[in-house]
Amino acid sequence: MLNLAFTIINRCIINKNKYFSLIFAVIFITISFACYQSMVPLMITFSTFFVMLFIKEKNEKGIKIILEYILIFAISMVLYNIIGRIVYSITNIQSSSYLSNQVLWGKEEFEKIIINILRSITDIIFAKNIYHNIGLLICIIEFIYIIFNKFNKKNFVLYVAILTFLVSPFMMNILLGGNTLIRSQLSIPFVTGLGIYFIYLCTDSETYKKIYVITFGIIIFSQLVTSVQLFYSDYENFRQQKILAISIEDKLRKDNIDPEKTLVFVGNYASGGEGIIYKGETMVRTFFEWDAMSNNIGSNNRIRDFLNLIGYYKYELPTKEQYEEAKIIATRMPVYPEEGYIQEKSDYVIIKLSN
Repeated sequence: MLNLAFTIINRCIINKNKYFSLIFAVIFITISFACYQSMVPLMITFSTFFVMLFIKEKNEKGIKIILEYILIFAISMVLYNIIGRIVYSITNIQSSSYLSNQVLWGKEEFEKIIINILRSITDIIFAKNIYHNIGLLICIIEFIYIIFNKFNKKNFVLYVAILTFLVSPFMMNILLGGNTLIRSQLSIPFVTGLGIYFIYLCTDSETYKKIYVITFGIIIFSQLVTSVQLFYSDYENFRQQKILAISIEDKLRKDNIDPEKTLVFVGNYASGGEGIIYKGETMVRTFFEWDAMSNNIGSNNRIRDFLNLIGYYKYELPTKEQYEEAKIIATRMPVYPEEGYIQEKSDYVIIKLSN
């Protein structure tokens, strides 16, 4: 939707007509904001990139263009908030604490938040996570060179656009006050990719262009390898979970345990071995470990749905009281797969996965 929106906006800017079609661009942007709030910094990334491109390729001053992008962004943001309030009032639902819990401003000391932000940003720039690469660092260095050597230093708009473009991947870190979820960092690959393209356009030396293409070809290939290894790890993770589920089901059947009884899983189970090459944020995490420490009934909700997914009947979830009682009893039980890791009680069955 952002792609469609920018196609419309840029055609209007280039042709200087059909501004009524911007209504559709605003609608597309508003819907994208409503789908996922991380689209907001991505909108800023795209806007600043096109400002840079218009200034370089079309010799535009950029002031009018950047004001047009700001106006469209502001209208879309206002519309998004208005529609959100209307939806809340009609459906009588409230915003969850999912996002507010991640905001550290006002909850931690100011100095600590600044340190968290700087650490999280440097971790991204220097690729300290498997999801990142040094391409972003190279782009930042190259942009610094471009700023001081390639363009008219009086073009204030271009400098503002470049600075905003480079800062856009870290806006979520700044707003939240530290680390952000990997899956919300949508601007990083776009800043890297679009930055590579823009720097390539600004490069005069053919030899340097070839070196540049080879360098980023290697980076892209390494990321492809990482992606394949992640997907394979996730496949192996699913396979191990399925083996665990089948072995538990077989044991329940062999012990003639009433299939109508509620299953209470205590502890957690994490996949491992040679087949697990990488573990990402949510990738290669098992349903048997995800909520083990953060939910009042552990991972039982996800485990039940997983068992149901692979063909096991959908039993009743344990109550908080049953789960707390089961944890106490489980302290005297052996751990899966040792004999006795399953124990039948009057109204539920305890399955101990770990201590």
